[in-house]
Amino acid sequence: MTAITFPSNPTVGQVFTTGNLSYIWNGTVWASNNIATVDASNVTGLDAALAEIVDAAPAALDTLNELAAALGDDANFAATVTSSLAGKAASVHTHSLAEITDYVEPPQAPHPFLTMGA
Repeated sequence: MTAITFPSNPTVGQVFTTGNLSYIWNGTVWASNNIATVDASNVTGLDAALAEIVDAAPAALDTLNELAAALGDDANFAATVTSSLAGKAASVHTHSLAEITDYVEPPQAPHPFLTMGA
């Protein structure tokens, strides 16, 4: 494999082609730009094949699939959890004694070390 010598001082969006490979400068790195050259007729069944590989992986390797299933396959899990938590009372939420109208003092058991009389 031959090392690729990329242009120095590229501009964002600049495309560099070498042989049948294409790269685009995104402002940080040269990213592969070869996705556009994929023939759609050659990727038939790709999603099914990838799903089969992930689901067929040993238990130690299919963690992402298990996590996704456990989270309900919710693509917006973070937003779902954030909105659920937003509906909870804040930890600094307090009430004054006057606002508590249905509190009943629990009965107190006698202290085991104190006895009346002797």
